[in-house]
Amino acid sequence: MIRSLSLAALAALVVSTAIPAEAQNTQNSYRPTGTRIISQQEEADPDYSRRLLKETAACVNRYDSSGVVGLLRGGNQAALDYAAGGIRNEDRNSPLKISECLHEALNGAQLVVHMRIPPAALRTVLAEQAYLNRHTAPLTIAPGSPQVLEGRIVIGGDTAEESQARGIFADCLVFNAPVEADRLLRGPVGGGTELDNARALMPAISQCLNDGQAANFSPNAIRDFVADGLWARSEALAGASAAQ
Repeated sequence: MIRSLSLAALAALVVSTAIPAEAQNTQNSYRPTGTRIISQQEEADPDYSRRLLKETAACVNRYDSSGVVGLLRGGNQAALDYAAGGIRNEDRNSPLKISECLHEALNGAQLVVHMRIPPAALRTVLAEQAYLNRHTAPLTIAPGSPQVLEGRIVIGGDTAEESQARGIFADCLVFNAPVEADRLLRGPVGGGTELDNARALMPAISQCLNDGQAANFSPNAIRDFVADGLWARSEALAGASAAQ
């Protein structure tokens, strides 16, 4: 049971970062002469930007996997600044081909999209896909392995306390439920399946909270913690293997 996860830091954990995606339909709508009732506007998809970002991250990993790993290890500030400043699908020659991959993720749709991605959100989605590219099955955590990884880079957290809390919580989730964590990342973004996959981690979440603590996590927030924890564990395993 973790004892160093403060209530203040925990409160920061449950807030999921929104990724705004502004899209403008450039198709000309056909409206017969005299028509006064325009066809009903489609309902907004709350997970559209998340799916778009995941597809973009998969493309970025495919084009430059070593560049992604370098960013996740603390490099490529230019890519983070570019994402935070705003990505436009008509841009070219962006760091890590981010804008090119955004255009590819749109799959030829006649849309103009502009996204501002917080650096932590970009790191998280790239870490998710980097983990999936590196591993085709859930991680096997050897007996005697530490639950909390020391000295690893933590994705997210505005303060040192928040970063520490995020790392402890993410490491705990992955340590106690590596199979369920892996299933969540391999599953779809949004919808009932993601909700079910996130709910499968509830026993591990309960284990990772202090006695008497309770928190409400969205599937998106749980996915973020899992991506951070699985990538960190993967890096630890890769480092241990290289040292042998």
